[in-house]
Amino acid sequence: MIEPKVDFSKYNDALTSYASLALEWREHFNLTGASSYEEFMDLHIKDSLHPFSYIKGEIDARLNRAGDIVSIADLGTGAGLPLVPLSIVLGDIFKSRVEFIGIDQSTKRCTALKSMIATLRLNGFIKNHIEIINNNIETIKNQYDIITFRAFRTLSDVEKVVANLLKSDGVVIAYKGDRENAKNDLQKLKYLSGEIVELESINGRQRSLLILKH
Repeated sequence: MIEPKVDFSKYNDALTSYASLALEWREHFNLTGASSYEEFMDLHIKDSLHPFSYIKGEIDARLNRAGDIVSIADLGTGAGLPLVPLSIVLGDIFKSRVEFIGIDQSTKRCTALKSMIATLRLNGFIKNHIEIINNNIETIKNQYDIITFRAFRTLSDVEKVVANLLKSDGVVIAYKGDRENAKNDLQKLKYLSGEIVELESINGRQRSLLILKH
């Protein structure tokens, strides 16, 4: 089990600013189901940063293998989750050595996300490169070192597409709920294989990761 021991307090201003922006845009585009600041922080910010130690370890390992830049693609990023919280923290730690790509097929969500990122960058809260791609994942030709996603269609339905987006030595980090849910997803896969990593629960909500590779 991964114990989240990282102190994110130095990023409070950035994370609260992002939460406020997301709730403002929610009124127009229904970006998130969270209707209050407290709910957004609990359901989305904490959850996005929950596997931070694991993701940071993956980045460290790749950079130590003489890599210059690590690419992290967030599929179906929506309001920028976990894209924005991770980029705020990882961008501060790794600077320009990590680049983020957010992919979503909704033009409205991408418009809102680009605006939020621009505001956060203007205020100095985001420092690393973030590219937002407004398209269906089936059309993307690039490949990435790390792929993340939270809310998504049934993984087995898009597994082959996800595998095509992953570099030969890349890793998929899929945010899941309880272990049984993750196990059911894992058993249906044909192109990727991996393991389940259990995380601490968040306010009674069970959380786990699917760590997948070619």
